[in-house]
Amino acid sequence: NATFHPDGQWMAASTSAGVVMVPVAGDRIFAESQHQFRGVALDPNGQWLVALLNGGGLVRWSLSPDNGVPPREEITLPKGYGFSADPRGRFCLVGTMMGAFIVDMETHAYEKIEEFDKAVFAVAVSPDGRKMAIGGGQASPDESVVRVWDVDTDEVIAEYRPRGAGAWDIISAVGFVSEDELLVASHDRTVDVPEGGRLELWNFTRADSRLLWEENVIQLSVSADGQQAVLVDWLSGTALKGPVSILDIPTGRV
Repeated sequence: NATFHPDGQWMAASTSAGVVMVPVAGDRIFAESQHQFRGVALDPNGQWLVALLNGGGLVRWSLSPDNGVPPREEITLPKGYGFSADPRGRFCLVGTMMGAFIVDMETHAYEKIEEFDKAVFAVAVSPDGRKMAIGGGQASPDESVVRVWDVDTDEVIAEYRPRGAGAWDIISAVGFVSEDELLVASHDRTVDVPEGGRLELWNFTRADSRLLWEENVIQLSVSADGQQAVLVDWLSGTALKGPVSILDIPTGRV
């Protein structure tokens, strides 16, 4: 994926071949190609760049205009699947094969989320940084649930099971649409892809949901105004990513 610096002058991107940081106009600032990365985020104050290692853990680069090649630090975590950064730059939320972790971007200390012990693909931080959402279910039906936390109080404020209690769903992706709405992508763990996929809009304040699309979405990204989302499907019959679709959230039209 790719992300822009707040001043719009340069961007960073992660690929299967490494991480690159480039000015919007000009030559690249630096590139690292020693590892595969699954996601990348920039501090809103321009102090750091962080990327999720495919094999597990985070790499954090300290940024300043006169740094040259930015100093590099690794934060060790289990193999990572999902990744979302606090828009205020305080922490990153990481989904791994052993649950979800909050990583402090200043101290590099991390804390495991007690409610999830097995693989977590779906993590998201709200645009104002006050809420976070985590969904599991890959390895256990007991964790086939999306939970939303209040970041400041560290309290779970809502829970959602896409097909109700007793169903085994994998929560593959989540994304905040507004301060009280979340896109939830899931699929029935008991059937083979491409069957059993669901994309829902869950209002966790009113405790209701609306089915938008019956496809297997493996990744999603919501626009800043909450009106549209980019959806990446699973390629039928394979473990590979397939078509990219655009969802108009208010109408549910893809």
